[in-house]
Amino acid sequence: MRLGIFVVGLGAILAVPPGALAVEPSNGGPLKLGAYECWHFSTARLGLNFHLDDPSHYTDADGKAGTFLYDPDSGKLSFSGAGLDGQTVMFQRWPNGGAKVSFRNAAGDETDFCDFTP
Repeated sequence: MRLGIFVVGLGAILAVPPGALAVEPSNGGPLKLGAYECWHFSTARLGLNFHLDDPSHYTDADGKAGTFLYDPDSGKLSFSGAGLDGQTVMFQRWPNGGAKVSFRNAAGDETDFCDFTP
């Protein structure tokens, strides 16, 4: 078993398995309504920004209105109309109460993400 070595304080060493300190979001759960700011790694993707207005309507970055369907069991959020028409993203919640949506490619890899901005 590989272990990561971390220095904790002065002189203390902590050995943990890789990934043991990583926190991952969970898919689904209650949707967080509000603004989402989008990114591709560290580059802002302003054209993907959106606002979830209520449980079935959203506004895109250009102020155009559209609708969406959300499945809280799977976390899939599917947009219809406006700038995100035809896109399906994964809604995820962080343990600290934050949220994001994740755009994925056909292989399931995240290509862009949008953070909830309270």
